[in-house]
Amino acid sequence: MKFLSEGQEGPLAGGWFDFGTGNSAETVQVLAKLHEKNEKIRWTVVAPDGGSLMKELERLFGFSLSARWDFFAAPVTRDEFLLKAKQMFREADERLELQRRHLDEIRKERLAAISQLARGMGHELGNALLKITGRADLALLEQDVPKIREHLESLMSAAERAGLLVKNLQSFSKSGTEFKASSVSDLLDEVLRFVKPDLTARSIQVSREFGELPLINLDPRAMIQAFANIVLNSIQAMPNGGHLKIMGEVSQVGGRKLVLARIIDSGQGISPEILPRIFDFAFSTSGSGSGLGLSIAKQIIMSHGGEIEVRSQVGVGTEMIVSLPLA
Repeated sequence: MKFLSEGQEGPLAGGWFDFGTGNSAETVQVLAKLHEKNEKIRWTVVAPDGGSLMKELERLFGFSLSARWDFFAAPVTRDEFLLKAKQMFREADERLELQRRHLDEIRKERLAAISQLARGMGHELGNALLKITGRADLALLEQDVPKIREHLESLMSAAERAGLLVKNLQSFSKSGTEFKASSVSDLLDEVLRFVKPDLTARSIQVSREFGELPLINLDPRAMIQAFANIVLNSIQAMPNGGHLKIMGEVSQVGGRKLVLARIIDSGQGISPEILPRIFDFAFSTSGSGSGLGLSIAKQIIMSHGGEIEVRSQVGVGTEMIVSLPLA
């Protein structure tokens, strides 16, 4: 006789086999076939010597069955039979409830992440559009050519910032990359040009130290996106001004030759409680950010066989170290 309840995740309960005084070798063969057919089913086995049978099966299968199967020495009374049947279904109900709660938690976390992403994207795109329209209006009213140029440069920077947000979203579905020999120092200089209006607006001083960096095989557009996300995160950590230092060097670690890019800010720093989560999808401490920047940066860096390391001290600043393999 067997009790078996099927669910979306497979068998939830199990079955009952009473071999009475049957042949031990035949019993082992039957149970071996049951195990091969579906390892998830929980069986209750009644045999003349349940303990010896369990040891023989464990020897054949190479792992412990006692956590999933029950073995009883014959004979078993009717009351014991019914009690065991109730226990099997109760355990199945408990597993179903745990699965349901786990799925509910996953759904809640995903909804919260999507909600944060939507709020952050709306806020950041809204700011970019406001800057674009505001600077465009000022440029139309301005008569002085140098000031018109200044407004247009700020407008272009805001448009590029909005473009970066779109690229961050597209990165989740992007499948291909275009690798070519590129200079990391040139890519970092391009990022500094891109964020110049943000640096000026926050009175952030910049210093750069690049040694002789060899060309490296990478996707320049994707890596600019990664570096821009990291640098913008540093800028946001210095709302009242500060110092941004960008360094590039070649290093050798464990027999591997690496190009290291260090982005160091004198910002607020990251608390030890938050530090492990900063690369999580849609995680943001500002309440207004999309939470995509660092997550996308890490994804791009890892796709190049690289790594990103974070060192931070609250009240002192943060250093992000990107390491990319030369070969």
